[in-house]
Amino acid sequence: MLSTKFAVTALAATAIGVCGCGKSSSTPSTSQGPAGGQPGEAAASTVSRKLTGESAAEAKSRAERICLRLRERRNSNRAESTQEAAEVAAELAKFEQKIAAELGNLRSPVSSESNWAQIVTGAQALAADTAKISEYVKSDELSSSAAKAILVSRKGTETRILTLARHDGFRECGKSL
Repeated sequence: MLSTKFAVTALAATAIGVCGCGKSSSTPSTSQGPAGGQPGEAAASTVSRKLTGESAAEAKSRAERICLRLRERRNSNRAESTQEAAEVAAELAKFEQKIAAELGNLRSPVSSESNWAQIVTGAQALAADTAKISEYVKSDELSSSAAKAILVSRKGTETRILTLARHDGFRECGKSL
């Protein structure tokens, strides 16, 4: 039982990047868009456009720098114990939420505002899911079935938004969001 519990915790830690893999996590409840739809389905109107004077090329360059910061932060995370994994995940979740907000404040750097809205909404979902993983680990409620559900859902969300980012010509954002 103890070895299974440790294996599940290690699996969750790996998913959120605390072992330096450069990934984040997702749970079923936050990986979907409104009413259980796809991320960004109704988000086009909710993504802020504060930097309206910025060109699409400038916004894209800014987005790439933001995504690079995220990838570097995820790759720098390390934890040796379950307690450390929970703490690192909580800090990472806050950082991911900040990154998602920064991306949401950019003018759409791509021609498809719907794609950009889905990318931003997906980044927000992954940040929320990292926070949930932290809570699961802290409360010692991470079970094999919960871990599997989180990882499967996270992978789907991550695959969708990375595919959109690569399709829209992003290099860094196509590697990590």
